[in-house]
Amino acid sequence: MLFNQKRLDNLVRELKLTKAKSELFAFCLREYNMLENCVKIIDYRVRHECFADIYHMSESLCFCIDVYSLFESLMILYEPGQWRLFIDSSRRSIKAVLLHNGNKFPSIPIAHSTQLQNEKINYSTYRWDICSDFMMLGFLLRLQAGYTKYSCFLCLWNSVAGDQNFIRQEWPARKHLIPGEYNVINGLIVPREKILLTPLHIKLGLVKQFVKGLDCNSDGLSFIRKMFSKLYWAKIKGDIFKGTQIRVMLDSVKLEDVMTKAEQNAWHAFRMVAYFFGGTTKVRIIMN
Repeated sequence: MLFNQKRLDNLVRELKLTKAKSELFAFCLREYNMLENCVKIIDYRVRHECFADIYHMSESLCFCIDVYSLFESLMILYEPGQWRLFIDSSRRSIKAVLLHNGNKFPSIPIAHSTQLQNEKINYSTYRWDICSDFMMLGFLLRLQAGYTKYSCFLCLWNSVAGDQNFIRQEWPARKHLIPGEYNVINGLIVPREKILLTPLHIKLGLVKQFVKGLDCNSDGLSFIRKMFSKLYWAKIKGDIFKGTQIRVMLDSVKLEDVMTKAEQNAWHAFRMVAYFFGGTTKVRIIMN
């Protein structure tokens, strides 16, 4: 069967080819008579032009200036309530992409910067729900950065009281975010009801608490550490696991066999949380 234009475009997209490699790949297929006569190859050279007026470059920042036109170019019906904004930052850059709530569409990049600029994202126009890591959420809620006393935006967790962090189970809820009180330095950048917690961070936090709650001499803890024998000792000691390592633990049948009854009940509860908050599920922060 010969490749038509749609099949070729889908293949190029799946292979994540650049413009030059896409054109070379298409020419190779034509030499072997694997393309239909109506397939256009030269279009790959100018495939960026349809987005040239939608994105704007300002020094090290590239951002979308018209989201509606972007969705029209992608031939996707834009419904603001069906999308959420994901922001991720590091020491070198910051990026913002739109994620579909049902994961029916791929992620759509909105902005990228190497100098940590985010004021170009016109959030007040679109009012998306926002999900991010805890560091970025603290920035959006205008909490003071660094290892301060009240670093949590959900409760008044005292990070200075190290002897109580993994013993005390309940901390007073943070009812208000008032500048000048409890580590809040300024007014909110986004409304707090628009903030979402990412499922991955929920699972990472719960599995850390679960492992820390195990007896140091228990068979379950010994088995977990044998499963990841090549993991750095600092991470094993701190009970820090990645998403792939959590999946290995969830798939292991032998792990549950060496647990006590109480440990199995706690692990089954975590498994249910990982199931219901995995993939497309999201959790909304509710602050009274």
